[in-house]
Amino acid sequence: SLGGAQSGNGDLEIYHDGTNSNIKNNTNQLNILGNDIRLLNNGASKALIKAFDGGAAELYYNGTKTFETAGHGVNITGGFVQTGNSIINDNGKLQFGNGTDLQIYHDGSNSYIKEVGTGNLNIQSDNTVEIEKANGTDIARFHPDGAVELFYNGTKKFETTNGGINITGSVACSGGASNNLSLPDNGKAKFGTGDDLQIYHDGNNSFIKDSG
Repeated sequence: SLGGAQSGNGDLEIYHDGTNSNIKNNTNQLNILGNDIRLLNNGASKALIKAFDGGAAELYYNGTKTFETAGHGVNITGGFVQTGNSIINDNGKLQFGNGTDLQIYHDGSNSYIKEVGTGNLNIQSDNTVEIEKANGTDIARFHPDGAVELFYNGTKKFETTNGGINITGSVACSGGASNNLSLPDNGKAKFGTGDDLQIYHDGNNSFIKDSG
């Protein structure tokens, strides 16, 4: 039946409007006091919300706990779907793995993708992986089953191929005693569009050969 009750000159109202039951607070706060507070389904068989004094607040989906506050923050059971941006302050980390092996963070000066546990840091893709400046200028490209390309200020300088490598520009060797260009026997240094000049060692003899 329709009916209701009022307390404090109408500040608190409890009533049924013909469709829904309502607890309505008209002044200041509505406080629910208790050391163990639970919101249950109509049959009292499933928890919807639990809150404990000195402990966690828990949220449930169909009777299964999916969200819980904790001393360190929150615990989530299951996946997490977000619409919108996340903001993590300087030195706040996204951490993955039981031993927080993978960390992604910004320390106020630099940004890091950091592997601090066991194993490798693997970047996997069935498509091309590109590293670019914020304005889109190429730095490096990695093509599955294809080339690795390295760029200088947006211009490709180095590319792996099926036969070896292609270099655009000069090659400078430096580093003291180890700054050698070494070729095996029958490996040739070739010069000219038609390989006109060749320098090589065949295992027995050395040759400077002009075929142009």
